Amino acid sequence: MGAQKLPFSNASQACKTYLQNISKVSINLVKLSNENEADAFVKLLSENAFKETIWIGANRSDAKQPFIWYMDGSTALFDYTDWSQGTQPGDCIGFSYTTQPISGTDKWTIVKTIDNKPCDMMRSFICEHKVPLCTNPPGGFNQTTMIIKPSIMAPRSIVQVQCAPGTLKDPITSNNRLSGFDVDLSLSENSYKCTGKRFNNNPNPEDPLKFQPQLFYSGYLLPTCSSVRCNETELDITIPKNAKLVTARNRITEQVFGLHQVNQFYSYGNVISIRCNPGYLFNDRTTEKQVSCELAPGSNTIGEYRGYSGTVLPLPTECQEATCLYEQAVIQPDYNMEPYFIVMKSNIDVMNLTKHSGVPYPRGTVIRYFCKDGYESIHQNSELNITCGNYGQWTPQLIGCIGNQTIFGCFPFTIFLCRSNRLLH
Repeated sequence: MGAQKLPFSNASQACKTYLQNISKVSINLVKLSNENEADAFVKLLSENAFKETIWIGANRSDAKQPFIWYMDGSTALFDYTDWSQGTQPGDCIGFSYTTQPISGTDKWTIVKTIDNKPCDMMRSFICEHKVPLCTNPPGGFNQTTMIIKPSIMAPRSIVQVQCAPGTLKDPITSNNRLSGFDVDLSLSENSYKCTGKRFNNNPNPEDPLKFQPQLFYSGYLLPTCSSVRCNETELDITIPKNAKLVTARNRITEQVFGLHQVNQFYSYGNVISIRCNPGYLFNDRTTEKQVSCELAPGSNTIGEYRGYSGTVLPLPTECQEATCLYEQAVIQPDYNMEPYFIVMKSNIDVMNLTKHSGVPYPRGTVIRYFCKDGYESIHQNSELNITCGNYGQWTPQLIGCIGNQTIFGCFPFTIFLCRSNRLLH
């Protein structure tokens, strides 16, 4: 490690050709795309007492262009450390680290440094290649409720299992330790160790692609993790009058819960739908609001409700009886309708009008319009009724009358009347 120093392009070429006659694996300068990768790399360097600045696999074509990872063309962001953002001269990236004491304590912290320097500088470098990883962790691992730290189970690594954000470790655990070919008694609970072996009887046994990984665990079954729950009562007491809970959908797993699963509504990640009863509307004339159960700021174990998909909390106190807007029932100049109409609010409440009163109409109101001579509704009638429905909409929508195209044809003994694509005789 660090025995050879080369300019950036020579270093990347040295990596590329290192196993060219042995393996088809792609070998490149190190890529550190996130903090976990950078931390693991610092651990490797420190274990080998190596503290020189090294080339890593990011560069740019000129000072006006962003830095990219040359092996895949993705943008190199380095948001896990403070750096100059490329304002210094130089188009190739170097990485180093230092240790500094924490003031007032006996502890030390690691400071990672990214800098861009001229690419012809002589620097140390480290190559990397992909290897088969360990997969399918045993012992009851649940990928929905659990996570692994670090997230990649690479050979020669030990990883820890944790409950995923939004879940809690269940108090009931098993004290029974199992045995088997995949059990390593030196491991602590909630741990996995990724190892493997090479098969020397294969051609080119040093080929990384022929490495066979194997995963071991402690023998203890993993404790289950359950979703964080938001306070049921907190939501239940805010459900508006004339409304009810109707369904929930988990935005992470896409699992849907119906009314027979109300107890599941309040779990982390669920989007809960609250709907007005038929015939009622929220004050913004919608019929449904959505709230989600999320984690409280700064916590992985406490849930709180938030508005979802445009919903603003707190919810309205009630759903109001549905009404229909009079503006949607106004006769337009090109509708070919008579200027008068009849409003029927009940069996005995009938009004002949030429102008709306300017207030919404209650649910169930029927308005009857009349076509001018020579015109008809789309239903081929001289009049059109619209009704204020349960969801505050006129049914059908008010549209104008159309001309009734009547053509008379005289034939011996028979008269045919052609009327709006109907043939009558």
